[in-house]
Order: sequence, then structure tokens, then C-alpha cells
Amino acid sequence: MDLIVVGMNHRTAPVEVREQVAFSEDEILDVLALARRESTLAEAILLSTCNRTEFYGLSTDNGAAEMYIRKLIGSRKNVDFDTHPGYAYTLTRNESVRHLLRVAAGLDSLVLGEAQILGQVRRAYELSLESHACGLVLNRILQSAIAVGRRARNETSIGAGAVSVASAASELAGKIFADLSSRTVLLIGVGEMGTLTARHMIEKGATSLVIANRTFSKAEELANELGGCAMPLDRLHESLAAADIVISSTAATTPVVSRETMAPILSRRGGRPIYVIDIAVPRDFESSIGEMDGVFLHDIDDMGVLVDRNLEKRRAEIPKAESIVEQELESFSAWRNSLTATPLIKRIREHVEQVRAQEISRHRKRFCREDREQLDRLTESVVNKILHPLMGHVRDWSNEGALGELRIDTLYEAFDLERPKTTDRKKL
Repeated sequence: MDLIVVGMNHRTAPVEVREQVAFSEDEILDVLALARRESTLAEAILLSTCNRTEFYGLSTDNGAAEMYIRKLIGSRKNVDFDTHPGYAYTLTRNESVRHLLRVAAGLDSLVLGEAQILGQVRRAYELSLESHACGLVLNRILQSAIAVGRRARNETSIGAGAVSVASAASELAGKIFADLSSRTVLLIGVGEMGTLTARHMIEKGATSLVIANRTFSKAEELANELGGCAMPLDRLHESLAAADIVISSTAATTPVVSRETMAPILSRRGGRPIYVIDIAVPRDFESSIGEMDGVFLHDIDDMGVLVDRNLEKRRAEIPKAESIVEQELESFSAWRNSLTATPLIKRIREHVEQVRAQEISRHRKRFCREDREQLDRLTESVVNKILHPLMGHVRDWSNEGALGELRIDTLYEAFDLERPKTTDRKKL
């Protein structure tokens, strides 16, 4: 049986197509239960995130499996794959396994090395188990994928460093202030990027948040959500005097804070440094403020430089992460191939042991009790020594593809052994 994956991701399909084929958790459980009942796929898992929807299945017929998966997704999401040629991809055998391992490692993400994807893979695994669609093979593959994700993050720096404006801002703040736990964050304006940056600061340990906005009701709404307090914009000078970190992202067309405004505020701070992240375009703080003592002023271009630098560092780690993927793929392939060898080894041993036992029984009257015990141990030892190299060859052949399968079939015939039934193979 082979693994197959049919999917769409951020590399192959635009967001308006990806959102059409996105599945909620309830929908995933429903569709996996259906796939299990209809039994075209022996095992199945569905990974659906904002950047990808991928349906993995185990089947004896990849052609039939691909048609089934496309039809299943198409009918559930009212999507005609024929009208979007090239948006969906299909991978089979080792390539499908390699793909899942790379996904878990963050190598196939929109943002290289993102941490969220590993949790999403783990959740997809849990949903497959919950729907009883995950069997022996997919269970092993998903364990390998999770191991790859962990190793990629522990053994490489592919997930290190901020790679978004919001995370870059919090990273810089952490370098200026060794401990953010006692720092006050002031958010000026409730724009999306500024709000996200404020969240990052709180996650990094900042304990208090003040939100100043021209429309006070919006400031109150966000303050309630983030656990902060709202401040009218006309009292901005008070907030600036008390804040350690300032994030500004208004839609103002002229600077909100001038150098002239900032001078008396700094005199009230007693030399305490202030870190200003001006994400607004046009900028909210006059650039000359950055020249003032105790002010660390960064704009959106500074954040971009840091993001680019960190992305370059992550890209340098790609070969290490790819090596981890190949190691785990090799380990999985060896395990999978061993499943082919195990039934034959078991049958040969059973066959030879039956012959040995029959011969000992047939001649047992010729020997006394002590001699029979010695004969039993002796013949068992001889059998083991004869079979040992043969078993080694069988394991090696299981890794040799078509030629190995032919050799294994020859042994079934030579020993006149019954081959595994189709139902047994499906279990593998």
C-alpha cells in the first residue's frame, strides 16, 4: 500500500481558492469518518490551515485514491478541480512522506521555519485518531513528522529570530530592556500591526498596556480585550512620560509627536530610556527625535532590515533541516520495508520448526531422556545458524524495491509457503 497526498497550498493556489477548500475541525472529523466507511482509503488524515489543505491517504491504487480524494473535497467544498488546473498537486510514495516531513519542519511554510505548523500537524494527527482513520502506517508517519519538527527546531536555527514586523519589534525591545516584566507598553492608535506588536510585547513579559486613540471608545474596546487601560489622545504627553515602550500606528498625515513636544516629556522621565516603534506610514514621530538622549527610535524600515537579516539566517539552516528530513525518511522507509520481510521470516521459521519437531518426534524412541534434551537443543541451534544469514538477506531484499520483492516471492514458492492475504497486507 502507498501513501498519497492531494492538496493545495500557498505556493500553488491564491488565497481566494485556498479559503474555498478550508475545513473546520468538525468538517475534518466528518469527512474522515466518511472516508473510513467508504474504504477506498485504508487510512487517512486531513491537514487544513490558512495556507494549505492536504488530504493524505493510504491505498493500493493511487489512481483510484486520487480520484476519490478530489471528488470528496470537490463535493464537500463545491470546488471543481478541472476549472483550476495546476492549483492542486498530487504526490505519492516516498515523495508524499517527504512532503509531510518537510511541512512539519517548517520548510514548506509561507514563513520559513514558522512554529505554528508543527502544532497544526499534531492536531491533524489527533483528529485522525479520533475518527479512527489513522492506522499502523499513518501513525508511524505522523510520529516521524512530529519528530522531524522537533529536531528541526532543537538542532537547527530555522525557527530562530523574528521574521515579522511585530515580532521584530518585540525582539528589539528585549535587547534594550533585559527584563520586560516591569515595563509599560503604550500603544498609540489601534491599527492591526500596532495591536499585533502590543500582543507580542505582552507575550514577551510586559505587564501593563496603555492604549491611546483619537476615538476613545475604540481604545476602551481594545483595552478590555488585551487587559490594558484606555487613555484619551489629548493626554498623550502623560502616557509618554510613564511608558517604557511606545508602539505608534496611527493614520495621521502629519507627525503626532514632534521633537519640540518630546523635549519636556524626556525631562520628566529622569533619564529613563524610552523605546519607540513607529510603524505608521507617514511616520508618527519626527525622525530627529531619535537623536535625543535616552530615545531609541525605530521605524518600519528598521523592522524590515531585521526581518530580512533573520530570514537570511533561517535560509542558511535549510540544508541542516533537509538532512533531518532525509534521515527520518530513511528510518521510516526501513521500518515500512521491514513489514514486508516480517511475514516471510515468521512463516519460514514456523515451517522449519514444524519439520524439526516432526523429525525429533519420529526418532525420539531411539534416544534416552537426557539424549533427547541434548538433541532438541542441538537441532534448534543448527536451525538457527542455518536461518540466520537467510533472514538477513530477506531484510536486505525488503529494501531493494521490485527486485527484492521478486526474491521474496521466490522464497515463498521455494518453501511452498502461503502468502499473506490481501486483508493482511492492508493492515500493513
